[in-house]
Amino acid sequence: MANRLLNENSFKIIKRADEEGHVIGNHNYYHTSVLEDLQKLNNINDENRYYKEFNKYFDRSTNLFMKKLGKAPKFFRPPYGDIDYHTAELITNLTKLKIVLWNLDSEDWYHIQEGQNPEMIVENFLNKINDDPESSYISLQHDKGEDFEGDLKRLDRILDIIRINNFELVTLDKCLNEEPYFYN
Repeated sequence: MANRLLNENSFKIIKRADEEGHVIGNHNYYHTSVLEDLQKLNNINDENRYYKEFNKYFDRSTNLFMKKLGKAPKFFRPPYGDIDYHTAELITNLTKLKIVLWNLDSEDWYHIQEGQNPEMIVENFLNKINDDPESSYISLQHDKGEDFEGDLKRLDRILDIIRINNFELVTLDKCLNEEPYFYN
């Protein structure tokens, strides 16, 4: 979420990830449903004003990334994967963002909750790649926020599984053969 750029500790992590060669993506400013947010614009009768508000919705994140990192992500993953074809096409045409979804959900968002077993993330991941070991995957992963050590331990186990199964790890820009950023 772009608003994490405003938190100094979160910004340090994002900056470090960027410096280490990780590809930074955009998720939207507040982690809200894109479809629900954009439906609120349907009340606007003036077409020019509609497109202005539409672009402002996405520009807020893009401008913040530009200000803080000197570049902004082209890859946009809508929160919850909440997108339809028409909206994805409109976003791409008006903002030049590249909509990216996943084909492997680790369901970590569920298993890192209080009372759940975080080890199920690793088991779930292994089960999914064993079901179809010939495929390529874009995997959905989350951080818990306050448990980076636990996140890193789980990620190390997942990376071991990937290597053992001879999958090749690539960044999203390599996977999609797309430039990952807008520059000033």
